[in-house]
Amino acid sequence: MDQDAIPERQIAQPPDPDGLRLLGREQDCIGAGAPIACRRRSRLPCRRHPLRSPSQLTLIRHTEAVPFFDNGPRLGAPSEAAQRRQAGAIRMDSSTIRRQAFAMPFGNPAYPPGPYRFVDREYFILTYRTDADKLRAVVPEPLELAEPLVYYEFIRMPDSTGFGDYTESGQVIAVRYQGQPGNYTHAMYLDGHPAIAGGRELWGFPKKLAKPRLAVHTDTLVGTLDYGPLRVATGTMGYKHAPLDPVEVQRGLSETPNFLLKIIPHVDGTARICELVRYALGDVRVKGAWSGPGALALFPHALAPVADLPVLEVVAARHLIADLTLNLGEVVVDYLHAA
Repeated sequence: MDQDAIPERQIAQPPDPDGLRLLGREQDCIGAGAPIACRRRSRLPCRRHPLRSPSQLTLIRHTEAVPFFDNGPRLGAPSEAAQRRQAGAIRMDSSTIRRQAFAMPFGNPAYPPGPYRFVDREYFILTYRTDADKLRAVVPEPLELAEPLVYYEFIRMPDSTGFGDYTESGQVIAVRYQGQPGNYTHAMYLDGHPAIAGGRELWGFPKKLAKPRLAVHTDTLVGTLDYGPLRVATGTMGYKHAPLDPVEVQRGLSETPNFLLKIIPHVDGTARICELVRYALGDVRVKGAWSGPGALALFPHALAPVADLPVLEVVAARHLIADLTLNLGEVVVDYLHAA
């Protein structure tokens, strides 16, 4: 390449005690996107290859600052926002904190504001009968036990707003509130931090980190849940044996209220928030729904005690695929201020 065709910069070194300044020609050899690699193809100097030959230097006498000529932004230059912060234009005062506070961490929350839309959300739900006394011990008032039924769920979320791609598994209990049927989420285990943080902080989902999986193996839909190296749940279902009415499924997802017990601790270890929360699913579009023979096995674990609600009988197995929006919730009972 002809040296005359190479972009150059004229730079001025800081003045020396004798009033002399060294000027040199510097090739713009550090390309955008590759700030470390030098792509110089001539003998011209660059910032990583300083002037070495006396023929490349010019001594000049100066009495005032020599201008700096540049044909692009310098590496490491502070951004405009950083310059404003340095100048004191932006301050993290109390009004700024109140205005911008959303979630933790303050400057870079683990999840964005909603709405939270899920595309191709895939459910594998095994309905089973369990011990009624054990259910009464974990269902908070004023919710009432409807039937001694638990919905054990494996759910794939391949495309969700802000939370990304993750899988979860857990137990939901059939309840009644003021005479109306509903669902109470008892336990959830999943493999995605944004969904764990957002679920716990916004709604109060009882989420813990684990390794759930949902996949098709030949003719069988298989859901598994591992906590650490140990298997704590395995569910199986015949793959798409019989179709279900999508309108009925859509109505069940949209119209059934869901309840959560939200607890956020105070800095002194006591409860700062202790609420019964209700939320609903919106804009539900069922893409497919099937039933089939199902089986469920739960295994004891000290920190993932899904087996504490034992399987007495598997009542039904369903496989659903839907798009939906997870709406924000409302407080039904504030236990800290209840009369």
